[in-house]
Order: sequence, then structure tokens, then C-alpha cells
Amino acid sequence: MGGFVSLVHTLPHGSHIICADDVYGGTSRYLNFYATDRFKYEVDFVDMTEIKNVEAAMKSNTNLVFIESPTNPTLKLTDIQGMCAMVKKKNPECIICGDNTFATPYLQSPLELGCDIVDNSVSKYIGGHSDVIMGVLTVKDQAMFDKLHHAAKSAGANPSPFDCY
Repeated sequence: MGGFVSLVHTLPHGSHIICADDVYGGTSRYLNFYATDRFKYEVDFVDMTEIKNVEAAMKSNTNLVFIESPTNPTLKLTDIQGMCAMVKKKNPECIICGDNTFATPYLQSPLELGCDIVDNSVSKYIGGHSDVIMGVLTVKDQAMFDKLHHAAKSAGANPSPFDCY
């Protein structure tokens, strides 16, 4: 959640966020309570099993599309490559983040499918036994890394050195 919150905090004021409708509960809670009520972002939860649903929800101020595939808990699937192509065609500046927690980097690489950022919970399959509670954002762009790093440092979303070890 620290990585996701850091990502949201990099968005301009008044941003529109499109998020998978069957997203992890913590992500949904953050977007519904903090992002909308406290920080005044506009958020739409959309069924991403059909690309046309996201295309219809896009607005001129859509700055983040958050895909989770497969979703938690019902394992809905999104055509990540097709979704990324459509979003970038409509708005090349829109950030696309894929939550890859269930698939893991072993089975799926959203960066190779067109996402700008990948969000993985290390606490689940990567860590194996919930002995580490953290997440990781993977990016392919140094400027995005710098923005996320600054947001994470500022919001205190960094794991401890021991957890990283």
C-alpha cells in the first residue's frame, strides 16, 4: 500500500483515476476514503475485463489507470497489452500501473505488456510466508523512479533496512 499511496501522491491535483472494480480491498479503501474524500481526486471503478469499459470512462484529466490482473479476490483478467495500447493511444501521458501480486513476476511481466509501473505485494507469493510485509514498485523510467522515490521518502512509505535485507 505504501508504494500505491506514493504513486497516487505523484498525480496532479484534480486528477481522474480509473481503477479495476474488483481491486484489493486496501486499494479500494484508500481510493474511496482518502483519495476522493480527503485529496479530492476523482475515481471511477471499472470492470476491466472489457477494454471498451475503460475507454468509455477515460476523461481529459485521467492521469492513472490502475489494472489488477488477475484481481483479488475473484481473479478477473484484463488484456493488459490491449488495455495499455488503448490508454496510450487516447492519452500518451496517462500512467498505467499494473498490480501483479497474484501472477507474480515469475508468471507475468506487465512492464513488457505496456505498463509504466508494476506493483507487487512482497508479503504474498514473493515473500512466501508473510514474513516480510512490504510492496515493491518496478518502473522502466528514471524520471518516474525519481518522483516515486521522493513521494515514498516524504510520506514515510519506505521499508526498514532489516526488512529489505
